[in-house]
Amino acid sequence: MLDHKGADVSDAKGDRPKGGLLMGRPFGVPVYVTPTWFLIAALITWIFGGQIDLVLPGLGRARYLVALFFAVAFYGSVLIHELAHTVVALRYRLPVRRIQLQFFGGVSEIEKEAAGDGSLPMIAFLLEELFQNRRDELLTLETYDRLGGAAGALAQRPGALERIGLLLDDQEHTAARLAAAEDRMTAVLDDLGLTALVTSIPGLSAAGAAGILAEAGDPRRFPTARALVKHAGLAPREKKSGTFAGKSRLTGAGRPALRLAAWRAAWGAQHANPVYQARYQHLTTREHNPLRPAQAQAAIAAAILRHLHAITTTGRPWDPATATGGRPAALAA
Repeated sequence: MLDHKGADVSDAKGDRPKGGLLMGRPFGVPVYVTPTWFLIAALITWIFGGQIDLVLPGLGRARYLVALFFAVAFYGSVLIHELAHTVVALRYRLPVRRIQLQFFGGVSEIEKEAAGDGSLPMIAFLLEELFQNRRDELLTLETYDRLGGAAGALAQRPGALERIGLLLDDQEHTAARLAAAEDRMTAVLDDLGLTALVTSIPGLSAAGAAGILAEAGDPRRFPTARALVKHAGLAPREKKSGTFAGKSRLTGAGRPALRLAAWRAAWGAQHANPVYQARYQHLTTREHNPLRPAQAQAAIAAAILRHLHAITTTGRPWDPATATGGRPAALAA
């Protein structure tokens, strides 16, 4: 614990929460992580790992590293929030005992209230904001008391673990249903003889192409590839009036589900396809009018629709030379 002068007057054993792990002392205030944090981090990693696999199937086991980074980043934001409270408290000479990251977030333990001087309005605002952002923590404490303390809480552990097990079962059941739906979709592609054609585009899976075609229908009903792009609402529209030319924006019209399917396919394709990767890099780093990442991804999604239209209407596999039109890959697609 720090006193108002910033001196460490804490008792290491008395200030350490039961089972807490000391992570550091920013501004001299000890930061502890309770074991419940690791339980939630593992649960977040498991659940989000499965969700990431649905969006980016090419990641493989690395998807769990991405999910773990999300869990760490989430609690990192909680730590930054608590450090903000700590800095303000120390600024007004309020001793801070410790910062603790736990099951439902974090808590900064401030030892006493502010003196009756000009800092009182600021501290009042701080405390009001603090309690408002800790509704879940207060609810947890109230539940703990109603359970009768540690003994009552431990008695509920089997039920809590059972509910977690049910959540994991639901996640596995949903993943199995999605896998079955993907199998049916790819089976339709096989029946139509399109699987080899659509998967000739590097980075585009059979399930991703099936999702696009399910929303677009038969590509041959569109006279041009641009018509298919416009149907998805991915065609840029520029506002012009006289000599004034505004910024180009997506129309937002068309079929939202088709636009979403193409945008999801662009996530994996822009990393695995050299043509799309070069195009994305060019669009986001060019000197004149660089695009934001989301805008560049929309451009890649539109390119996927154009190329799908070309290969399904001509019956020819995707070819990088044809896709770039003989130009550098960065300027094509």
